[in-house]
Amino acid sequence: MELTAWVRRPGDWRAVEVPEVPGLVTRARHVYEVVDAVAAAYKRLTGTLPKPFLVGLEVDYGSSWLHRPPGPVQSKWKEMW
Repeated sequence: MELTAWVRRPGDWRAVEVPEVPGLVTRARHVYEVVDAVAAAYKRLTGTLPKPFLVGLEVDYGSSWLHRPPGPVQSKWKEMW
């Protein structure tokens, strides 16, 4: 499964929306935590994580955007791949 996380920063936290999965919204304090937050929210919403589980980032920094192609989660979820 390949998802895209749309990330914006309305305050101290980053708001995250995944358009491919209706209702999948979460938040993270730092950009490097977004993929883990998406994986945790997906698992809470569906009860499972598919293999492979890839998340790309579209981060709105106001005056610029960060685009990261889909890649595997690399922290606490790494055992899934």
